[in-house]
Amino acid sequence: MTWYAQETTTRFDQTPLEGLFFLHGDVIVRALQALVSDRRCRWPEGMKSPMVMFPSGEALPVEWDIADSPWVQVFPGLDVPLLGTFAQALQAVQEQLDEGWFSLFADGELQLEVWSHLTEQVGFLTYDNEAEKLVDVTIMPA
Repeated sequence: MTWYAQETTTRFDQTPLEGLFFLHGDVIVRALQALVSDRRCRWPEGMKSPMVMFPSGEALPVEWDIADSPWVQVFPGLDVPLLGTFAQALQAVQEQLDEGWFSLFADGELQLEVWSHLTEQVGFLTYDNEAEKLVDVTIMPA
């Protein structure tokens, strides 16, 4: 999850994406201060973090990569392209499987099923090949 100063203009401000919103650190700080008295914690006060809300209700962090494309963090250590086809997403996830933290299954030509052995959750990622984008994500216990 990437945090930016709230006054900083980001790529997301300039190129809005469907379902985009910003998680505001000030709201988190107010909620955490009521629960945590340890002030040594690093608070995201004055910061914002871009997120994408999917039709399933999943809200996930999104950031731009060096190739100038937005990516969504499905699990820690697993990022998928927000824009692209099923085949491109399949290749991107396959390249991240080397460390053994994930298992990947392709369900037809539109949906990836990714199991996180670290979080013990499964993510269903649905792509629209015509629109070339990730259209929905559902995460549930494995």
